[in-house]
Amino acid sequence: MRKLIDGRPNIAVYNILLHGCVKCGQHDKVTDICNRMLKDRVNPDVFTFNILISSYCMNKKFEMALELFREMREKGCSPNVVSFNTLIMGFFRERKFNEGIKLAYEVIDLGCEFSSVTCEILVDGLCREDKIMEACELLIDFSRRGALPSNFDFYILVEKLCGKRNTGAAL
Repeated sequence: MRKLIDGRPNIAVYNILLHGCVKCGQHDKVTDICNRMLKDRVNPDVFTFNILISSYCMNKKFEMALELFREMREKGCSPNVVSFNTLIMGFFRERKFNEGIKLAYEVIDLGCEFSSVTCEILVDGLCREDKIMEACELLIDFSRRGALPSNFDFYILVEKLCGKRNTGAAL
């Protein structure tokens, strides 16, 4: 590849390689590619960090994902909604619901836009643990803060509430 592109790969090429390895479950190669990238003096960007955080979360190395998130911010790379969504899912997988919710509030405090995916992650994660009313309260608070995305459809929550025969709350 180096011969084809006449030199060292840029960040986009490295991100594609990293993403491919993560998607194929070849997490051991991710470290090798990162080392090569740094050796080539190619600085990671928000996409690189997101791919690496995702890789750590998928490999049940959540503490390393959090450390990488801290490093990302220290290096002046601003996290985006994907960074936060990945970590919120990681917190929920680790059954650290309060920390995941706290991170969601940090997203709001930082002025980052909430996505409907963020809300789905939170609501679905809470509902899976039968914390349906907590999910309702969370969405009401997000709405009051003006952080609830206009395209969020509440489907998961309405379905769970109706399943619990709580149609009043669903309405």
